[in-house]
Amino acid sequence: MQVSKEVLEGISLLGDATVFQDDVFQQLIDLVFEEVSTSLACSKLLSVPVVSPIILKKVHAAVVTFVYDAAKWNTNNSSITSILEDCKFDSDRISNFLSLYDKNKTKIQSHLSNVGSYRPHIVDVDWTEHYVIKSNNLERICLPSYIISLKTDSLNQDGSSNLDSTQFVCTLEQLQDLVGQLKDAVKSLERISQGQ
Repeated sequence: MQVSKEVLEGISLLGDATVFQDDVFQQLIDLVFEEVSTSLACSKLLSVPVVSPIILKKVHAAVVTFVYDAAKWNTNNSSITSILEDCKFDSDRISNFLSLYDKNKTKIQSHLSNVGSYRPHIVDVDWTEHYVIKSNNLERICLPSYIISLKTDSLNQDGSSNLDSTQFVCTLEQLQDLVGQLKDAVKSLERISQGQ
């Protein structure tokens, strides 16, 4: 698990017993795990007695980030222990942290699975060809045009599926250009997935 320098600094402050005594440490850890496992904003944070509100905010942000990242990557306890030891946590604080992490891990992961923006993805394509013989401006055209209908599926915040349809009209040249761009995108994704 990769942890940023800022997060490590914040966690190191939390591990420092001169900045956060054991009762304050426990109170802050309890609040953080309550916040991340219920996805509610923590309004009790300012009631934690610390030297400075700036330090409290820095530590809070670091611990929340660390907990979310650990749950996101399904980090094992030995990796978390190693990071916490590097951040000056003693064995009691590590065991308190790990017990709360283990207790709330599935709730946090469930919450994380519902967070994010999901772009619609194409599930079906329909098309029809129309042959335009003449228009208001020109006497004769005699060109085909294509009506493309893309059916997309997107996830709502509650996890339900939402089907939409997007339609556009294009000429033969525009359709050939679209197909060429899609082929280029597929080749690029294949190169990326193969690590080239």
